[in-house]
Amino acid sequence: MRIGVDDRRRYDRGLLSGEDGRKGEQALVLNGVLGKIRVDLPAGAAVKIAAHTLVGKTRVFEQDRNGFSATVIYATPGYAAASHRLRIDIANVVGEIIVR
Repeated sequence: MRIGVDDRRRYDRGLLSGEDGRKGEQALVLNGVLGKIRVDLPAGAAVKIAAHTLVGKTRVFEQDRNGFSATVIYATPGYAAASHRLRIDIANVVGEIIVR
């Protein structure tokens, strides 16, 4: 699964930009069982990410965790004060999670 802001069929660009009039924190939840989940985010986006792989690899920007129960929790600087925030919760049983 690949999610990117340029793929309007799978991703709501308004969650990050506020183009749709929403303010505050919005949530995106991605769950997988087997394989790779990749999320590409634009530079400067205010995001808070909780990513967990039961068996495999989790990489959120420059933070890497490998092995059993690989979890990364990350928030961009200034997240709490941003007017448009996106909270992303990602879970995968076996495989890889990449957020960049």
